[in-house]
Parts: sequence; C-alpha cells; structure tokens
Amino acid sequence: RRNDLQYKKVFISAQATLANTAPLLRPSEPLYLATDETSPSFFNAIRQHHPVYQWSNFSHVLQNVNVPRKLIGCIEQVICAMGRVFIGTKLSTFSAYITRLRGYIQAPDTLIYFHTERASSNRSENVRRQPIPRGQNYMTEDPAIWLDTRSHGAGNNGGNDKRWRSLEQLQSAPHSY
Repeated sequence: RRNDLQYKKVFISAQATLANTAPLLRPSEPLYLATDETSPSFFNAIRQHHPVYQWSNFSHVLQNVNVPRKLIGCIEQVICAMGRVFIGTKLSTFSAYITRLRGYIQAPDTLIYFHTERASSNRSENVRRQPIPRGQNYMTEDPAIWLDTRSHGAGNNGGNDKRWRSLEQLQSAPHSY
C-alpha cells in the first residue's frame, strides 16, 4: 500500500523492497503487485529482476466483464492469497487479511513477511522472526486464528499459550522456497 495508508514509516523505495524480499523470491519469478501506487515507473527496480503484473495488466481479459471498482481490492486479496509466498505491508489491514486467507486455505508458506523487513532464505530464521501480536503489534495477524480452527477446533486450546503452539506448528508446517 502506498497512497491511502496512514503509516508513512512503511513507505520505502522499490529498491529497498527488492533487497528485503529477494531471499524469498526465485530468480525471474513472476510477481503480482496489488498496489495503489500511481506512478507506473515506481516499481522499475523490481521489473529489472522479475516480470511484474498488476490489475491493469488484465483489463484486456476482462473487457467484457463489469467488475465494480469496490470489488477489485477483494479480488486482488484472493489473487495474493493464492501465491507461493506473500509479502505484505506492515500495519495494513489489506495485507493482514491476505495473510489470514493464506492461513485458512493452507497456502504453501503462511509465515508473515513485510516488504520493509529483511527476510532470510533460511526458513528457521524467518520462523524465529515472526511478529508476536501484543501491545503495539496488535495489528499483526496471529497464526493461532487459523491454526486453531484447522487443527484444534474453536475454543479447544486447553489453556495452552496459543502463540507458542502456533510457532511450533509453523516450524513443522509444509513449505517451499
């Protein structure tokens, strides 16, 4: 998110985003960017290394379909949720919901990544860096939400600390880099 997000500290250059996220990406891997950035050249640094697709790239496919503008963001969330990996924007509810969808559908990698934070090519390191939702991190998705519904049933946590159980499940979850 670039234009309507109130938290300006998450606004970084495309070069910085690429540097932070490169360990998660395969060489020349196609990327879908759900963004409200208005400058077509803003992502050129990423385009030098990856084919980049955005909603506007598919207008010819949808030329005979009337997609209400207010639904485009929802459709983009589903597109992002189905990706091999998702890298979102910290403090963005748009990104948080994509993360939650990925958990519900058991995406290949449900770890939480932000484009403003350097990722590692080592999964264990990325698991260790997962945000813990508490205090000022209350806007961060908590994997316990989807892990509990999937493997423990709602309300059946036996008094265990959901967060630590979630980290253990994340470490053992199937993944692909």
